[in-house]
Order: sequence, then C-alpha cells, then structure tokens
Amino acid sequence: MINWKKQPLGKLSDRVLADKLGVSHTAVRRARLRSGIKPANKAPKHKAWNKKMLGKLPDAEVARREGVTRQTVFNERVKRGIERAAVKVKAPAKKAAKTKAKPKAKKKAKK
Repeated sequence: MINWKKQPLGKLSDRVLADKLGVSHTAVRRARLRSGIKPANKAPKHKAWNKKMLGKLPDAEVARREGVTRQTVFNERVKRGIERAAVKVKAPAKKAAKTKAKPKAKKKAKK
C-alpha cells in the first residue's frame, strides 16, 4: 500500500511518479485529485536566447544559432514589431561563354 501523503504529488508529472512507484498514471492522478493538489507544471522552461539578432538575420539563421525553433524566433520578432531581415540572394556566378575552340593547325614535320 502506498502512502500518498509522503509522495511528491504535483511536484512530478503523474506519469513520472507512476513509473517510479510502479503503478498506473491514473492511480497517481486519482490520489493527487483526492488530495486537492494541482498537476505539475507541464509547460517547458523557456530557454534564454539572444534577441538582439532579430531582424538583422533571417529567422532560420537566428533559430539555428540560438538553438530555438524558427517559429519561436518569428513569434518573438512579430511581438516586438520588428520587420524580418532582408534576405540577400546571391546572383549566380557568371560563366564564361563557351566558344568552340578552333582546331590547331598541325605543324608539318621538318625533314
């Protein structure tokens, strides 16, 4: 028999606690609700990241450098009213026009 008063109900997710105790997550949920305890916070902790690059680099590049999603960068940029960075498109390198090489005249062998 589990003493639910000694368990960290609401501190860990119901599933994590259930795995530790070897019971179903439903059993943990019921015990937590009977005790009037709110569930553990499910929201992930937000990572602090450098927002100074918003609008200076493309959202995808900022996301890659900062280790966050492109959508996170987009949402933050829009929230702050910052326009997106102008994407510089490189023009394809000009290739030298191909000309047919004239066949070289064969030199006559000296006798």
